Amino acid sequence: MDPSELRLDKYRRLSIELCESRYVLTHPIAEIPAMELSTAMVEAQVDSIESPARQLAQNTFGLTGNGQTVVIIDSGIAYDHSALGGGFGPQYRVVGGWDFTEENDADPYDDAPAGLHGTHVAGIIGSNDEQHPGLATDVDFVALRVFNDQGKGDFEWIEEALQWVETNIDTFEHPITTVNLSLGTKWKGDDVPQWAILEDELLALREAGLFITVAAGNNFEKEPTTGLSYPAASPHVIPVASHDANGLVSEFSRRSERVLVAPGEDITSTSPDYLYDFNGITDDFLATSGTSMAAPYIAGASVLIREAIEISGQDAVGPAEIYNILASTATSVFDPVTNAHYHRVDLQAALTSVLPVELQTRLQQSVTDLGSVEQLEASTAADRLYGITATHSGTLTLEIHPDLISTGRILVYDTNRVELPESRILRRGNRLDLEVTAGEQIIFEIASSSASTRIRLTNLIQQTEEAIHIFGSEGDDDIRLKLNTGKLLINGVSYSVAGLPSQITIHGSSGTDAFRLWLTPDQENVSLTPDQVRAVADEYQLTSHGFESNYVYAIGQGDETILEGSSGKDRLTSLPHYSLISGPGYSNYVQGFASVIADGNQGGEDEARLYGSHGDDQFTGQPHEGTLISNGSRTTVQNFDRVRIQGRGGIDRATLHDSADNNHFFGLSEYSLLRGKDFEQYLADFEDVRVYSTAGGSDVARLYDSASDDTFVGLSDYSLIESKTHRIYANGFDKVRAVSSQGGTDTARLIDSPTSDEFFGLPTYAVMRGSGFDNYVEGFAKVKAHAFRGGQDRARLYGSPGNDVFYALPEYSLMFGATYSNYAAGFEVVQGFGHQGGYDEARLFDSAGNDVLSLSSHQGTMSGAGYTTSATGFNTLFVQAQRGGDDRAMIHRRSADVLFSNPSLRDFMAIAYQSDSSETRSLTNALRARENEQRRASLRSAIQSDNAIDIDTLFNSLDPDDHVIVSFGFDRFEDLSFVRNETV
Repeated sequence: MDPSELRLDKYRRLSIELCESRYVLTHPIAEIPAMELSTAMVEAQVDSIESPARQLAQNTFGLTGNGQTVVIIDSGIAYDHSALGGGFGPQYRVVGGWDFTEENDADPYDDAPAGLHGTHVAGIIGSNDEQHPGLATDVDFVALRVFNDQGKGDFEWIEEALQWVETNIDTFEHPITTVNLSLGTKWKGDDVPQWAILEDELLALREAGLFITVAAGNNFEKEPTTGLSYPAASPHVIPVASHDANGLVSEFSRRSERVLVAPGEDITSTSPDYLYDFNGITDDFLATSGTSMAAPYIAGASVLIREAIEISGQDAVGPAEIYNILASTATSVFDPVTNAHYHRVDLQAALTSVLPVELQTRLQQSVTDLGSVEQLEASTAADRLYGITATHSGTLTLEIHPDLISTGRILVYDTNRVELPESRILRRGNRLDLEVTAGEQIIFEIASSSASTRIRLTNLIQQTEEAIHIFGSEGDDDIRLKLNTGKLLINGVSYSVAGLPSQITIHGSSGTDAFRLWLTPDQENVSLTPDQVRAVADEYQLTSHGFESNYVYAIGQGDETILEGSSGKDRLTSLPHYSLISGPGYSNYVQGFASVIADGNQGGEDEARLYGSHGDDQFTGQPHEGTLISNGSRTTVQNFDRVRIQGRGGIDRATLHDSADNNHFFGLSEYSLLRGKDFEQYLADFEDVRVYSTAGGSDVARLYDSASDDTFVGLSDYSLIESKTHRIYANGFDKVRAVSSQGGTDTARLIDSPTSDEFFGLPTYAVMRGSGFDNYVEGFAKVKAHAFRGGQDRARLYGSPGNDVFYALPEYSLMFGATYSNYAAGFEVVQGFGHQGGYDEARLFDSAGNDVLSLSSHQGTMSGAGYTTSATGFNTLFVQAQRGGDDRAMIHRRSADVLFSNPSLRDFMAIAYQSDSSETRSLTNALRARENEQRRASLRSAIQSDNAIDIDTLFNSLDPDDHVIVSFGFDRFEDLSFVRNETV
């Protein structure tokens, strides 16, 4: 690469042009918790669109953008937003798109954590929300995503997106006419940089008739000279700068003689759900600033200008014509920093220049009755009388819309047309507050040079020193009360609450109403029901009722709140420091409380979902109550049918308790579940779980392994399974079932009780049971059973269909095969069974005391002081008595059986027991020879001498189905049946 190119590389890095440094959103969005971000943003109430221009476009001319498609090349669009069509595809407003980032798929959703930007841009162009509308409310969108989840972009992605636009101009029902790029680099200049790679694509789109708007850039404060970011510097696009609420060029906005200047500060527009209340409904709005907000304004304006030109019958509609109309009708705004004038777009003038407004008939000079007023927005004609009737005693507020430019007077009269002293001079943004009585009539007149003035009338507050009443209207209300600052906002109308009245009452009305309450720094107790909010402190009592949505924000450190459910199906979602409970017709949200108690006891199938912090958390659960302590906050849930608790980091611990009914517990490394007759508690990602069965009923616990090495320990009173990362403890359960199926080398240890117990060890499972307990393990590679706590304990070990080996000593026994190993220690009686198939071999060993061996055709039993071991059904049995004592062997055999002995080996004996016909197996000669060879090898190994006995003589007389028992080391042999002794 050329060295100069290396120096320019820093300018190529993409950055979403978001806002000035003094705004909250200059911080990475992912670092700001969703509710903190939304709280910071709700203060900004400036709509993104100038109402007169939009009203002129829609109401007078019927211009809505219908029939056109705008491409937004950005971070994607939250296409499920209610103001943007609510979905993705041809049947919705976001008709198509593509994700050009690493995901490279057909889902261009504006994902977290660095989302918002593209969604916000789309709303400025075409939101159809009544409160926060865009310019072209019926336009279609295409979302081309070139910024990934972390907000990183790439020029190659943008180049691919522009090429995609050229290919798909006429793909959709309505053609693509406009492209918006609210993005740029740190480049600053009036010319295109040498490294620019988008020029061919931008030229092709301009020649195809597309109007391309690009954000001018936001870093003017750092480099206060003219020049544009790239691609705003391209001659094929329309660069857009930002102006503030006073119409002056924004301090942060880049300047150039080519720019069009549009609103770009405190613009309220659409937002993904995860940046606001995160309630699962994408219907939120946030305010932010930047040339990124100004560019889509011009994009939306171009859509309306194009539509107006088409309606007027003009044929040539191209980007140059649209730009000339916007520039020629713009207001010249002087910028003292650069000592230059710039074109501030006047959309109303631009539209009027294309489609002039016809003169209206002068209205009759009479009183127009606006009726009883709670809250009303209306357009009033100049020099005309209007009458209203107060609905409530209290304050009547008359506001002049803030975009009124000229000055004038507001004249207020009583019913006798006598001017009241409240009449005053008005300017843009002025308001007049009158104290009225319910039923009182007021007449007013707007004396202004403007043909019409938009006003808003509000009669919803009644205030005295002792009490304040706040009323809702018949429409959808948004009432916000900040007790910590004394500020009240009723549907955007602000009031100052003088002092803090002892009684505060907020009355909801019809419509879908929302109430937001900020508390004081003092300690307060708050309760919320589906129909009421009640807050109590030393200085005041507050009650609200009739609101579908309530939001309460705690300011102090020790506030407590109670959330009550409804008689229907309620759902609680709780994270550290904020919780949301909702049900039929209501939604209650609290934030910042040290203690939250949620009660779902009014009926319905209620569910609670609790989320821990990224640190160490503790949950304690009873059948109908549970408490999560997380990051300094405490959340308690009561009377919920189902409770879900999600760990989110750290070492999380939980303790669960059963009910008096039958309960089932499931413990896995990923989650645990305790379920009873009418409750369910579910834990996910907890590292340490303890569950207690003490209340009664017949309770069963099922414990499962992880993918790593696990150890299970089962006792009569408790059991646990653990690995390096998790531990599950179950106490007092009648039955415990442990399963190993996920991998790793897993070991199970079963321990007896103080009374008599039984152990069963099989190749695939094992059971230890006794009085009041039953511990079952399945699939473990190794099982070890211990009997040392008392009682007369018995163990039964069973072989597999393959080859098995059984060892039995007075102290312990072991049965193992190719895939399993079962160990039993300390049992008074141990029985080994090897008749499941394969070649099975058993070895019995004596104790240091006197022992007795009893042999029959299928079984050998060794017994001594405190123990009995036996082996049944083994192909070969070896018995060894060499540890001391006076050991005796008793032999039981039939006439067909053969006894082999050797006079030179006084303590050695071998018996071949002939098999019954029912035992005869169908074996090939090769298999018979192989089994005999196995027996020869085993015998030689057992007696450690090839000369002790002619082994070939012994085995040549055997059938593979015959059982062979070899014993040595005994002091005495007693043959208790028919004897045919063959001396070798």
